[in-house]
Amino acid sequence: MKLELICLLFLIFAKTTTKAQIPDYVNNYFQYKVSKDINYGKDISYDGTETELLLDIYKPTNDGNCRRPLMIMVHGGAWIGGSKEDLQIVEMSKELASKGWVVASINYRLGMHTTSSYTPYLLCPANNPALCARVSDTSEVIRAIYRGMQDAKGAIRFMKLRADLDSTDINNTFVAGESAGAFISIYSAFLDQDDEKPSSCGQLSNAPKPDSYLNYCHKASPNLTRPDLGDIHGKLHIGAVDESVQGVGCIYGGFLDMNILLNKALPIYIFHQASDILVDYKKSKLLSRLSTCLYNICEPFYNMPVVSGGFLIGEYYKNLGIKAPPYTADIIENSTASDCTINPPGHAIDNISLRVKNMVSLFAPIIISNGNSPKNNCSTSVFMNNEVDHISLYPNPGVGGFILSGLQDNHAIDKISLFDALGRNLPIKIQIISEGVIEVKTEATLTPGLYLCQIRSQNNKWSKAWISNKN
Repeated sequence: MKLELICLLFLIFAKTTTKAQIPDYVNNYFQYKVSKDINYGKDISYDGTETELLLDIYKPTNDGNCRRPLMIMVHGGAWIGGSKEDLQIVEMSKELASKGWVVASINYRLGMHTTSSYTPYLLCPANNPALCARVSDTSEVIRAIYRGMQDAKGAIRFMKLRADLDSTDINNTFVAGESAGAFISIYSAFLDQDDEKPSSCGQLSNAPKPDSYLNYCHKASPNLTRPDLGDIHGKLHIGAVDESVQGVGCIYGGFLDMNILLNKALPIYIFHQASDILVDYKKSKLLSRLSTCLYNICEPFYNMPVVSGGFLIGEYYKNLGIKAPPYTADIIENSTASDCTINPPGHAIDNISLRVKNMVSLFAPIIISNGNSPKNNCSTSVFMNNEVDHISLYPNPGVGGFILSGLQDNHAIDKISLFDALGRNLPIKIQIISEGVIEVKTEATLTPGLYLCQIRSQNNKWSKAWISNKN
């Protein structure tokens, strides 16, 4: 008994004297965990087929923070390929989670209609995925960005709706991407007025039948119609929350139209290398420098839009002077426009840890100024903690409901709620079993997955995760 008492006192002492590292959102202090392939919706792709939209969530562990900043991360791939599994995206997401951020790395709708007249060059390999960027016209690129933007906006709203599940601060939401994902990110952030919708995203004439050499780029018999793509917000998770963000990261991306920046004071981090041969860091048609480098090897990439890259975005903000919002132009002058030999060729992040730290060094003061105080986020009058020790749910996982126990005084509880991963409040029945023990039964048909039980009293709010099994 004496030994057990000594051990108990030691545990109490250790628990009360151990202090978690307070996150500053810039330095790597934490371990992290990843939840894979979470469905955030579905929508119609360019070829008329329905696409399931998935994301991965990276969360810090043991950070003791109830209101973490949220980053939506968007991969590149020229709107024809790539995924949330891409190495640079994964590494950036890990870096952010280690700094105390929650990251949602998303997939979005891919693909574009290709040209009807492709000329195969002798030295250009057949069935090369890059051939799928031989688009039928410029509108295809604009429409691909627009669809990706709609998906990203939907993902932002999805993540805001589940803020309690992830302990995120919806007032400190950011979006960042690389390459094609950078275009999607900046349009998700800046294109916020209905009258800014590009005309190319309305209903257009049918796309041409793709050249037979490019058939492998498409599913069998793709739908060649090009309908109106809908409003700028898309159609996922409309209503309770918006898709506004407090800043954007543009990593070797650019703008189709710099006028979208007018009168919009949004913080931005820009990274671009002069040696980029895919997206010019100044201004030219997309892939034009690659076409020059592949002269007489592969057919040029026609029908690409003119874009303004990171250097010109930085110059725009620089010219605003004192009117400019916070920004960082991380520009590397390492090549001339005629140089095709730089290795790597500029369309990559030279140092992921450094660039992520430079980005969050810009955003961290904004987060604090928006009322996020890591030291005090869990000590407000409304307290939320997904790791509450004194409250338990049993069985967990379970079917149809659970027993909620460990409450100090069930008569002081104002409300018990159950939410799904989309933030929807589900109907439940509650029955008091005994002092501090309550039975919670669901009245809805639940799919297997993660749910959140939220318990409110007059001064506190606790949350516990519950997993529903199959019936």
